[in-house]
Amino acid sequence: MIELKREEDGSHAELQALRYAAMVSAMSFEMAVATRARLLNPAQPDLDRARRETLEFLGWDRPEESSFPSDTRVLLVAADFGRELTTTVLWLRERDVDIRCIRLRPYRAPGGQLLLDVQPIIPLPETEDFLVRLEERSAAERQWERGEREKLAEPFLTALVKRAPELGDTGHEGCTPYPRLAHWYRSFAKSGLALNFVTSRSESRVALLLHGEKARERLAWLQGRREEIERRFGSPLLWGGRAGALQCRVWFAIPGGYRSPEAEWPEIHARMIDAMRRLEAALRPEIDHLP
Repeated sequence: MIELKREEDGSHAELQALRYAAMVSAMSFEMAVATRARLLNPAQPDLDRARRETLEFLGWDRPEESSFPSDTRVLLVAADFGRELTTTVLWLRERDVDIRCIRLRPYRAPGGQLLLDVQPIIPLPETEDFLVRLEERSAAERQWERGEREKLAEPFLTALVKRAPELGDTGHEGCTPYPRLAHWYRSFAKSGLALNFVTSRSESRVALLLHGEKARERLAWLQGRREEIERRFGSPLLWGGRAGALQCRVWFAIPGGYRSPEAEWPEIHARMIDAMRRLEAALRPEIDHLP
């Protein structure tokens, strides 16, 4: 992702870029396709063209939701960068965010030709090889963590899939878990809504996922009925969604995840399935009337 600023100091470019990167990271492949289609032709979005071009850009033969989106690279481009911005960028790079500053200065040659002087500012060319090696090591560590997550989450979710119908949750039958993302979901009949089982190392969740342009509006509508929803559910829920966000959630957290001892999985699964049944029952009367 590239953030181009006209200001001399790249004013607040990093803040905007991170916001956009966060929005992109929360998008599914189909959401990205729909966004591109609206960008190309707001009046008559061509989803087939947008899907084809997105697949060509990614080098894929078919959509791979479990691999989308991958890590986002951020390029900040401006005539120069202030100290506050560069300090922030260096701090982010130390935390494995792939963010770079490129200085772009135009010059008019004597013959009238427009020339661009392109200079990398962060990382500096003389330190880039060293930084690249550090980043490669960090990337390898992240890859190992993703591999561990997928390796451990797969049997955890597989056992959950088998247990759910036994405990009365038949709504997820036929849905495919995604071990790489450590979740298992099914969509509501109303578009832009899904119920998720999510697991991490030490915590699991059941959640309503709201996505798309109406996500924030729908979350606000549900929050207006929060007291009644939580009364039906039987305990407080967590509500998350910022202004302008493409994804919002209503969820309930459960202690225990894929790193918990396997002997504890049945109890964790039972709590997850019970919470999912209560969450759907609490939300169903309101979902039917969502805007």
